Amino acid sequence: MDDMNEINEILAKSRELYDKGMTILNEGNLLLNNAISKYPNDTSLRLALAGHLASSGNLTDANEIYKTVLQINPDDYFALTGLAIVNFEQHGFSDSFELAEKSLTIKDTPEARILICRYYLAIGNIEEAKKRLTATLDKFPNDHNALLMEKSMTKFHNLR
Repeated sequence: MDDMNEINEILAKSRELYDKGMTILNEGNLLLNNAISKYPNDTSLRLALAGHLASSGNLTDANEIYKTVLQINPDDYFALTGLAIVNFEQHGFSDSFELAEKSLTIKDTPEARILICRYYLAIGNIEEAKKRLTATLDKFPNDHNALLMEKSMTKFHNLR
């Protein structure tokens, strides 16, 4: 088999797998939407749907669902952190920072801490980002995302 045929086969198989994955994701979203219709006050169903939507790039709909969860429970740290991440991805850095800070007052998680580090990097405050990341690694030394951020900051910003 020549290289071009092999490449075309790989591309075709990749597309097939992508299409299957999208079908499964859409089926999961439909299942969650139907369950939300039946149980409108269950925040776990809404959080699952928001997570699916955000991970597939549908940030606008995920944003709205996280806001709905916060209307039901203003102290839901999953919704606060999820909304903070979505806002960050949509370049709402200040809103993201405030939501992550509020989330930390409810539950101290590495996700919220890392988001705050990312905020400081985004606004160019490298020293504060380093300080926050060091504190995160002190509290959560085995957190995969914190370790990745440390590696990145060491390479680009001389963290250690």
